[in-house]
Amino acid sequence: MKLIKISFFLMVPFFLAYTLTTAADLKDWQYRKKIEIRGTEKYKNFFLTKEVYQHSNPDLSDLRLIDEEQKTVPYSIVSYSEQNTGEKEYQTQLIGSNQVKKTSYFDFQIIPPGKKGEKQKLKLELNLETYSKQVEVYGRMENTDWEFITKDTVYQIDGFEKNEIGFPQSNGYLFYQVRILDNRENMKIKQCTLYSGIGKKYLKLLDKIKIDFELSHENKISLLKIKNPYRLKLIRLHLTIKGNFKRHYSVYQKQPGQGMIEDSLYHFQVQDVLIQNTDIDLNQQFFFSEEWMVKIQNNDDKPLQIQEITGDFMTDKIVFENPENKSLFLYYGSLKAEKPAYDIRNFMEYIEKESQDECLLGEGVRIGKEEPAQEKPIDYRFLFNILIIVLSVGLIFIVVLKLKKEKK
Repeated sequence: MKLIKISFFLMVPFFLAYTLTTAADLKDWQYRKKIEIRGTEKYKNFFLTKEVYQHSNPDLSDLRLIDEEQKTVPYSIVSYSEQNTGEKEYQTQLIGSNQVKKTSYFDFQIIPPGKKGEKQKLKLELNLETYSKQVEVYGRMENTDWEFITKDTVYQIDGFEKNEIGFPQSNGYLFYQVRILDNRENMKIKQCTLYSGIGKKYLKLLDKIKIDFELSHENKISLLKIKNPYRLKLIRLHLTIKGNFKRHYSVYQKQPGQGMIEDSLYHFQVQDVLIQNTDIDLNQQFFFSEEWMVKIQNNDDKPLQIQEITGDFMTDKIVFENPENKSLFLYYGSLKAEKPAYDIRNFMEYIEKESQDECLLGEGVRIGKEEPAQEKPIDYRFLFNILIIVLSVGLIFIVVLKLKKEKK
């Protein structure tokens, strides 16, 4: 009995050490936001904000959902990148054509018809090598009148080509009519192809954000430094540039050749047709980068005068279960955190099909000091706990030996 009592008191430091470790876990986190719980559904979600991206780890390993009892709530991160939504190609058959004054009419039958509600486009192949024409597109079902869909311009000038006409939603028409306006050259459509289900898929595309940048010029080259202090998942940059130009550019991180993207920027008008591309499409190699460079080749022309840059970025969705609508906080900003593994991630295929309430994140609150990113500080608390455990085990061993000697 005496041995049991002594052992119990000697084990107290061990339990104390364990308690100190778990109770102090959240002290390593630097920020938190209150989650505004909404709705009555079992599953909830919210989208990360730019402040969370700025202060969290690049892999989001430090995100924690904490309830009022300081207990963690399991969650799963749903991340969608830009991707094709499954484009389908439909052949067409020319079933009639005629000329009324200066407008040419071409009627096509879709084989088989496209699905209703899908985003679609028509791709035209014309019989001239150089052209610039306005066209109108109409659609109809069997034994119905033509319904106007859209009006656009197609062209092929000096190596620049636009021969696709997109429209946001289809009614599943069986027939399409393409009208070439002011067709004095008597242009013909050699082939017409319908593409259905086109486009890009996003989880949630937020409003554009204004991008800070620095622009310098040297030796026929302009260097554009893009700044992304919030480390957002930027997918596209929109540049506002005055004048007519065509410039080749390359995008890279820190050093040329690192995560390289190459393309051209251009803006000019030919035969009353505006031909332009002042957007830079990025890939996932640039996600979370705080800054990168755009190298623009000016040759012997004057440098571009870039007035403004805006960017599109995507966010991640956090999904969790909260049927009782408990108050929760999002903790983030810990260099020591390891990415948690919760069971909920194994069931996301089914949870995503369930109804979810979208919640909001409140204002961020600073709850700790910023940790230096260069190296992790020594965790003296952890060493102290280990020391207590070692001493406790040692004392238990000494007492047991002493009691055995007394019995002898």
